[in-house]
Amino acid sequence: MHSYKEKTGETLSFTGWMIKCIGQAVGEDKQMQAYRKGRNTFVIFDDVDVSVVVGREVGGQKLPVPYIVRKASEKSFREIHDEIRAAQAQKVTGPVLGSEGMPRILNVFRSLPSALRKIGWWKFRRDPFLKKQVMGTVGVTSIGMFGNFGG
Repeated sequence: MHSYKEKTGETLSFTGWMIKCIGQAVGEDKQMQAYRKGRNTFVIFDDVDVSVVVGREVGGQKLPVPYIVRKASEKSFREIHDEIRAAQAQKVTGPVLGSEGMPRILNVFRSLPSALRKIGWWKFRRDPFLKKQVMGTVGVTSIGMFGNFGG
């Protein structure tokens, strides 16, 4: 990575490299990304979807925004790197978790009685396909992505 930066001036994403390595490892042992469905059943997905937090500019400040690299085990490091860089540069059009103007549905959900919120969370926790769609199958933290220091 250092020699590439010296030659081209471009900084490669260490997080992208980690996602490639983890995606490849999980792709070789798919049981690592199994979600429980019910008491005795597991759903094992073929695609390795890696969730990562990227920093995006929202209203003049940099906020952490979740992003999912779909089919990470099938992509090259360069494809993942380019995808992360594109996600970081992407214009945020709607409200973001932690920013002003949260979506109304979240405010409505928070104002529901506890029993109704628990039903919603119960449904989310029991549906492996919904969890995969929203969270991916693997999570990677990105320490150092938001500061001027190495993670």
